[in-house]
Amino acid sequence: MPPLPPTTILRGIRALHILLCSVIAILSNTLIKSRLIPLQLDVIGTVGALFILVSLLLTLVYWNKLHKYLNAYVIISGIALMALTFIQLQYVITAHVGEPITPGGQIPEQQYLIGFKLTEYGEQRGELLGSGKSEKEYIELGGEGEIPKWYGSSFEITKLGYALFYMIFVVSAVLTLAGVLRRSGNIVIESQDGQSTP
Repeated sequence: MPPLPPTTILRGIRALHILLCSVIAILSNTLIKSRLIPLQLDVIGTVGALFILVSLLLTLVYWNKLHKYLNAYVIISGIALMALTFIQLQYVITAHVGEPITPGGQIPEQQYLIGFKLTEYGEQRGELLGSGKSEKEYIELGGEGEIPKWYGSSFEITKLGYALFYMIFVVSAVLTLAGVLRRSGNIVIESQDGQSTP
């Protein structure tokens, strides 16, 4: 079987990249949005999908240069993922708030972002709702609408940080994927050239 022309290989790899980015965009707007992203930031699941599509267009425009900066993309996506994971573990609480989906059913479970420092109002919540409760219990008793009042500017900082690191991660992940696929295409082409050389 004769080797495939380099243009055919690169076209196939580019098509694979478009397919994978489309799947990631759909996941950002569905599964990730419902299972991971805090309720107060659920819009970034949709915005993240748009960022992925814009990143995809950038990768198609700069396709031949992407693999040169692959190490930088990997480092940036790794740092953004670690920061996002830290915020997710430290400042995202799972709680049951609201009305049951069906009469007599269970209240839906949601993710809620909190801040890292209570305001004076937040420190007084124990007097109103009972002291010694977990963050989950306070959210379930007081409602998610109280979170910005309880944490003030620290809540705004964690919200901004979460959104920023999420967007950096999705963009750098798309660029990393494109760089890896482009480099893999180069390796396949070079190995074919080596096999065809007598």
